[in-house]
Amino acid sequence: MIDEGVLRRPLGGWDVHTAQLHRILEVGRTRGMVIQVLPLDRTEHAGMGGPFILITPKGRPQHAYIEVQTSSRLITDPDEVRIMNARYGTLRAQALGPEASMALIEKILGER
Repeated sequence: MIDEGVLRRPLGGWDVHTAQLHRILEVGRTRGMVIQVLPLDRTEHAGMGGPFILITPKGRPQHAYIEVQTSSRLITDPDEVRIMNARYGTLRAQALGPEASMALIEKILGER
């Protein structure tokens, strides 16, 4: 899940940015990988509280991880993890589908 704003901000300069977008497309074409873009026109979405990572170790309970500025937190409480999982599901529903996401990344590349 990638916010469109991240795809449009040329951190590292245009050459680095272009290479990053090509790499995202390459990863998105890998079997088993799904890239979804949350478009800028979604004025409100389930990720407004910031980024998070869901961690699902084989044979163990799922955890969530959040990191902002100089702080990080591993979330192990099952109720909190369930909330984060629900947010992720909502984000996926609010984002573009995989094909439309890849097309948007290609469009952004074409604008350079």
